[in-house]
Amino acid sequence: WVYRRAWSGRILAIVIPGFAPLLDRLARHIQGAVRGWQGATDELVRAVVMIAFLPHQAWLSVDAIGRVVYRRFISRRLLLQWQTAESAGEQTERHSQAIFRQMLIVSGLSVLLAIILYTKHAFAPTSAFLALWIGSPALMRWLGRPVPLLKRDRISAEDKHFLRRLARRTWRYFDDLVNAETHWLPPDNSQLALRIEVAQRTSPTNIGLWLTSALAAADFGYLTVDEFVKRCTQTVTTLDRLERYEGHFLNWYNTKTLEPLTPRYVSTVDSGNLLASLWVFERGCRDLLNAPLLSQSALRGITDTWGVLREETNGSALMPMPVQTLRSLLRGKVEGHKLIVRLRMANNLTRQLQDARPWQETGGERAYWTSSLPRELTAWTEVADRYLPWMETLAQPPDSFLVPLDGDTVRLRSVATGSIPSLQALAGNLAGTPWAGVDAILCWRGTPGLRPEVTAWIEQLHAEYTQARNNAASAVRSLEALAASAARFAAGINMRFLYDSSRRLFGVGYSVGGPVEFSSHYDLLASECRLASLVAIAKGDVPVEHWYALGRARISVAGGAVLLSWSGTMFEYLMPLLFMRSFANSLIDHACREAVRQQIV
Repeated sequence: WVYRRAWSGRILAIVIPGFAPLLDRLARHIQGAVRGWQGATDELVRAVVMIAFLPHQAWLSVDAIGRVVYRRFISRRLLLQWQTAESAGEQTERHSQAIFRQMLIVSGLSVLLAIILYTKHAFAPTSAFLALWIGSPALMRWLGRPVPLLKRDRISAEDKHFLRRLARRTWRYFDDLVNAETHWLPPDNSQLALRIEVAQRTSPTNIGLWLTSALAAADFGYLTVDEFVKRCTQTVTTLDRLERYEGHFLNWYNTKTLEPLTPRYVSTVDSGNLLASLWVFERGCRDLLNAPLLSQSALRGITDTWGVLREETNGSALMPMPVQTLRSLLRGKVEGHKLIVRLRMANNLTRQLQDARPWQETGGERAYWTSSLPRELTAWTEVADRYLPWMETLAQPPDSFLVPLDGDTVRLRSVATGSIPSLQALAGNLAGTPWAGVDAILCWRGTPGLRPEVTAWIEQLHAEYTQARNNAASAVRSLEALAASAARFAAGINMRFLYDSSRRLFGVGYSVGGPVEFSSHYDLLASECRLASLVAIAKGDVPVEHWYALGRARISVAGGAVLLSWSGTMFEYLMPLLFMRSFANSLIDHACREAVRQQIV
């Protein structure tokens, strides 16, 4: 009896600290300080996990105490031993295995303890704890497994195709309306109902979204790297002409005259959106330097245009034969010079559309998307003409043609034509890359005794290869200039002067020429301005304490409590997610999902 009573005391000593948060919530619920039980399940699970790992935590504590005593009073060595975060990250797998072995020892000792207590007739009071300790290695493995995507996060193939077609239609807005007439600035909106009208004004948010949309279009295969550089360089040239204040672009500009609209105003949220866009744009330009000049994304982008055209014709039965055949060419994965061949064949097919009389009409959606197909394919074949003609020349002759050069030439040719180089690779040092074999083949240039046709082939390859590398070097310089300009604009934006340090909040904005006073503030976390808050903190313009000063007011809904925004619009909840990472089960993640659900309901 005394033995069981002693164990009961030990059990209470274990249970009370573990369940203290849950007991605290219960007390506050009884007092009326807390309504509802949201989060109680998480605290219960956390308490159970803590109890399951308690013996191992005790092991670590005893080990730490023993090491300190030994090093402090006996060995007097390794007193300042520590490990960098990078080193710890590299050894994560080894540490995980070591901890798992320790947990297995704890589990084995728990089994032994269970047997002893069973013989002492004291097993019942401790059975739950012993079961958790015995099963702790399995629990550790279960907690460490990759978290599977929830069913709602999985997107079916059909939905992916739908979203890509929607993306292609969205890109049409920028593709059509950002041009020399608007000084390569995006209009704020266009009206299609009643009368067609384009709003000839733009804002920092519009400009930022245009730059990132162009970057996304390049990723989706709607825009070649040359078109991307051409359009965005024109935009950057215009941005240098616009009036600014403290590095901020003003809230509205006339796209015809480039004059700021009155009243001249600096908007905090617009500047935050532009700053985030410039950072993404800068990084994207550098990524394009190392992306293949042609990839599967080009075929997928053309497939999206084909899909929109099919929608406009209500099914492939109404489409002319060349367009129907085109779909088969766009299917499947191809790489290297075979991708160039596929694009040229597809381009030749679309040119036959001019022979299909019903498709020669001007105006209308069908005519627009019909003309888009050959235009996009022509743009991609121009990329091949500018940067990759040497690859087609290299792949053209049969293997027997290369035998007089070297026994290894066939292999070098196969490797070099098996993948498409990036701009950076083509313009730089190709040593150690798959295309280093081209230089090895060109070493035969000028060698006496070669057949005339072989000599002519090598000369053609040399001329095309040299010109392509020069073209790539020019494109690299242009992309680097774009990235540098984006970094310059971003660095010049002073978010500090919009920050009210007395309230640790951002003001809504500043009227240029007036006193720097703020009568209203962005004080809620669930607002579009949280992106401005994040980038301002990341830039070092405001302290991190500002993030914790943002209000987290919540309201009860059917699914629990969610964060309040100013007006409950999707723009407030979802706009920052274009640039910010969303963490599953976080307060913001839950608020955004619930906001969408409430809109649907």
